[in-house]
Amino acid sequence: MVGLAALVLGQLERARTSFAEAIGIFSAANDVSAFTVILDSYAALAMADHQPARAVRLTGAAAALRERTGAELGVLTKEFGGAELYPTHVELAAYPGEWEAGRAMDASAAVAYALAQDGS
Repeated sequence: MVGLAALVLGQLERARTSFAEAIGIFSAANDVSAFTVILDSYAALAMADHQPARAVRLTGAAAALRERTGAELGVLTKEFGGAELYPTHVELAAYPGEWEAGRAMDASAAVAYALAQDGS
């Protein structure tokens, strides 16, 4: 939640660092379902960074991971941070290829993509 608070305050680098630390913690705990929270958080960070295509890909990856794990933890981030931080139906419709590319990722690929700051 520290990362989301930083994001809401416009502290993008602090948010990025916090999200990366959370991935390390969840990886060490082998908690793949918690990655849905982090992927949604990285999507919000991408929107704040003016990277809507990246945000849509991350949102697609989080949605697919939620379906595979049954985890609905991403809802918490949207309640805490505010839905306006995340891609809207406009962005989702504008980047259908990114949505599908995100949905096709497995958890490790999605996490690697989230950690890559340049979006590659």
